[in-house]
Amino acid sequence: MLTVYKFVDAWGLPDLSPFCIKLETYLRIAGVAYEAVVGDANKAPRRKLPWVRDGERTLADSDTIIHHLEAGRDVPLDRDLSPHDRAVAEAVRAMLEEAHYFVIVYVRWCTPEGRAIYRPVLSRYCAAVGIARPLHSLMIGVATLNMRAQAWMQGTARRDPAEIMALGQRHWTAVAEILGDRPFLLGERPTSVDATVYAFLVSTIDAPFDTPIKAHALADARLVAYRDRMRARFWA
Repeated sequence: MLTVYKFVDAWGLPDLSPFCIKLETYLRIAGVAYEAVVGDANKAPRRKLPWVRDGERTLADSDTIIHHLEAGRDVPLDRDLSPHDRAVAEAVRAMLEEAHYFVIVYVRWCTPEGRAIYRPVLSRYCAAVGIARPLHSLMIGVATLNMRAQAWMQGTARRDPAEIMALGQRHWTAVAEILGDRPFLLGERPTSVDATVYAFLVSTIDAPFDTPIKAHALADARLVAYRDRMRARFWA
């Protein structure tokens, strides 16, 4: 059985990380049996989560893992996608994972309100991987400096807060327009990109970070219905 190494659940979500939710959602869509355990990011391949152990093989990075699993499946999820739909899927993945991710980083790590909400979850993760309680503040402080530096170097944190909120809103408007009235992003059945969309959507609208981005996404009935549909089918 595949073993998935991840962070911890948070706010009623299966994980604090959208990338871990993405991988678990893919596994549920694809019907791949797995066991999920808390992993120490400092000891992980590439020093990031999620990573998996598949027999004797270890794989890191959610995209790498999904490509590996898709290649080994008799009936891959993305088997019937046209070149156009594959391009759309790749563009949506890039928008959410490479751009919107840093909006989430900004909200959680770069604002006082976000850090106050996030800190208890991070402390619980520290405890889960065996870090002594007196060291939690130190570890969280180091992680905060690192994540804020990443958001600055990538560029999102250099924007004005209002610009960042507008950017996040545009991302979800784009997803909603692509989705339209279809049950899944690209049609009548879920594909691997739905794992990304669902993960980043619930990380935005179901986490307790109240922002104009969250309000904007919640106001779009297409996105809310999609969240509900995905949750009922794969996470009930």
